[in-house]
Amino acid sequence: MNLGINATTEVRVVSGFDEAVNQLADIGFDRKRSVLVFDAALANDHLTPVDGAQVRMVPGGFFVEAHSPATSLLVLPFQFSQCLQIHNSAVNVDAPRLFRVNAIETGVLFNRHLAAKIEFFTGVFHNSGCRWRDSQDF
Repeated sequence: MNLGINATTEVRVVSGFDEAVNQLADIGFDRKRSVLVFDAALANDHLTPVDGAQVRMVPGGFFVEAHSPATSLLVLPFQFSQCLQIHNSAVNVDAPRLFRVNAIETGVLFNRHLAAKIEFFTGVFHNSGCRWRDSQDF
């Protein structure tokens, strides 16, 4: 399993969960190098390996820090949800993007520097439709 320390550089687009599960079960699938996504637009990015990354639990979520010479993708060791929110404290970089990878895991696409808290949040007045969007994914 990729623990967020290594970044994948090969993006494969799959059409659904069944195809993703079949590819993940293939003994030739290298999780350290490849990642499966549902969004074809992500396959157009040229990804570079990270120089270093770490993931740690903090109150209310996770803190992820990573450095890269260009655009990179980390596969994080927790389940993706539309209710996840990312707050990057790195300056002078593009906003990072969270999305589903490998059917159930969380991917974060970032440029050069990531110093972000990722938290799960839903409420009546904020992000109230996220659980419904999660159900639509399946």
